[in-house]
Amino acid sequence: MKIQRIKINLVRLPLEEPLVGAPPMPGMLREFLTVQILTDDGIEGIGVTTFGGKIVRTLKMALEEFGELIKADDPLRTEQVTAKLRAASAPCGPGGVATLAISAIDIALWDIRGKLEGVSVSALLGDPKRKRVETYASLLQYSGDVAHVKRNTTRALERGYKHI
Repeated sequence: MKIQRIKINLVRLPLEEPLVGAPPMPGMLREFLTVQILTDDGIEGIGVTTFGGKIVRTLKMALEEFGELIKADDPLRTEQVTAKLRAASAPCGPGGVATLAISAIDIALWDIRGKLEGVSVSALLGDPKRKRVETYASLLQYSGDVAHVKRNTTRALERGYKHI
């Protein structure tokens, strides 16, 4: 099996609910990228990544470049594919856009393996250790406005958040 094609999609969705009741701003969008890795055997793996802001297009370009680099590679050799991408992006240093792009490709490669074996990615990684994962409400955008933090903390608690 070989990687035949990589397709990257920029998805823009309106923010239905800003972070814990934040005031909506005109034109607020949630942007993310989906990565579809298609194999010559017809199996498709899907990954996702995001950065937000103006740099999301840079992330898309990184994914496109990485996609060209891994064409014809074996998608089941996940570690080798990601090592190849890390080596190609080594001059950038660890982290940043390169890591976000590699992560999306890695997710798509694991998705291919799961589909081939007929199991979920969580099963490939050792099955879930718990049935639920608690989330938290972030109030980072409200720094300095105590009244706003208090109001949105109350809203988060009303919605069932236990961690803020």
